[in-house]
Amino acid sequence: MPRFIIFAILTLGLAACKPPVTATKNIDGSQSVTVNTPDGSVTTTTKGDVSTYKDDKGNEMTHDASSGTTTIKTQDGEVNMQAGKSVAFEDFGLKAYPGATQDKNNQNTVESPQESVITSLSYTTDSPEKVVEFYRPMIVKDKSEANSNGNYMIGGQTSKKANVYISAAKNDGKTVITLTASIPKN
Repeated sequence: MPRFIIFAILTLGLAACKPPVTATKNIDGSQSVTVNTPDGSVTTTTKGDVSTYKDDKGNEMTHDASSGTTTIKTQDGEVNMQAGKSVAFEDFGLKAYPGATQDKNNQNTVESPQESVITSLSYTTDSPEKVVEFYRPMIVKDKSEANSNGNYMIGGQTSKKANVYISAAKNDGKTVITLTASIPKN
């Protein structure tokens, strides 16, 4: 009899514990993996190019590798990111540098409840000085500039109240233009 009681207690105790990792193949063809820790759990579900990560606190992130989109949802709001798609320079009071080759893998847009952000990487055969000359009139407030060994940086605010940072630097015979702009949402 005591063996039966010990066995019953162990069985109930094990049934109450969550295994540290569980994997499931779902009816819709997706696969899920759940990791349990003393601090909580996270479940990753993948179907095709779409992966969703959910924790037990209500936070969720979905990434679609085919479209380059990522959405993060928390109790503080939702953030949407788009990679590899042309950015809307005009919305930030800017223009793309004429004749520059856009690096398609480094064109990003981020939307949050507080602000919109773009980042862009492009290349030109023009000098860094010429790139800064092009952007200088677009920055109308709080303008700051720096030059270090022929690499230029310019920042400030555009007429659309976007905060902008642009660098133009020589690399392998080309000028690399890195542009970051953010605009608050009202």
